Amino acid sequence: MIELNGAGLAAVVALLTSLLLAYVPGFQTWWETYPYKRESLAGIGFLVAWVLVGLHYAGAVDLGLGAFGWPVVWRALEAWLAFAGMGQLTFTAQKWGHKS
Repeated sequence: MIELNGAGLAAVVALLTSLLLAYVPGFQTWWETYPYKRESLAGIGFLVAWVLVGLHYAGAVDLGLGAFGWPVVWRALEAWLAFAGMGQLTFTAQKWGHKS
């Protein structure tokens, strides 16, 4: 059985978000003209990371975080970076695919 940690869940959300913005016609048209892409994606990634932490403490997702403190902050930062990394990877792959 595959178990995802917070970073893995954030990466999956980033992949789905990137694909949604790139290929779903209504979102694609809006996203191409949207001026604050980087800032918005950074904010969404930050929000996803802290929503995962909130879901963990609400009992909906077990991320094995323990008591809230600096280790939890670092795990949220890992999730945020995983979101950013997967989003960038997906964006790069889409741009590469459009060249051929």
